[in-house]
Amino acid sequence: MGNNKGTVIAVIALILAIVSAGLVFYTTLMPKVSESPPATNARAYVLADISNLDEVSMHRVDFSSESYDPGNNFDLTEDSYRAPISGYYLIIGSIAFGGGIQDQDTFSAILSVNNSIAKVEYAHASIDDEWISVTVSDVVWLDAGILVRLVAFFDSSDNSDRTILGSSLAYHTSLTISLQ
Repeated sequence: MGNNKGTVIAVIALILAIVSAGLVFYTTLMPKVSESPPATNARAYVLADISNLDEVSMHRVDFSSESYDPGNNFDLTEDSYRAPISGYYLIIGSIAFGGGIQDQDTFSAILSVNNSIAKVEYAHASIDDEWISVTVSDVVWLDAGILVRLVAFFDSSDNSDRTILGSSLAYHTSLTISLQ
């Protein structure tokens, strides 16, 4: 009986040694769980109309508020988003324009990445004084620190009121960015 007791103790010691060795192996050789990546999502929008903008010129959209920006990556004073980490980002910019003249006015939304044009979308006024929403979107590789802006461009042959409309229930001027 004494011999069996010694065998049981030896087996238990062996099991404990194997479990301990496994824990040591797991904690030293397995990759460490790192901190969660920085928050990268943001959405900024325009609250009030921006009126009397020059014709045939580019205008950086003047954002006045944010829906969310947990990483504080959007700078409302510079109207720009700075990528916190490198990666592919989905960028969606939407500009609501007002005061168009039929067959004369062209409105463009432009994604500007590091002060260079990345993508352009445009629309023509189809009736007078119509509001038009132009959306530009793309998946873009951004290195950490790169700036993204939304720019409006008007091409008009008259002095019609060129306005970027603030957000309402019907239309929305915004820039939304999300790391993919």
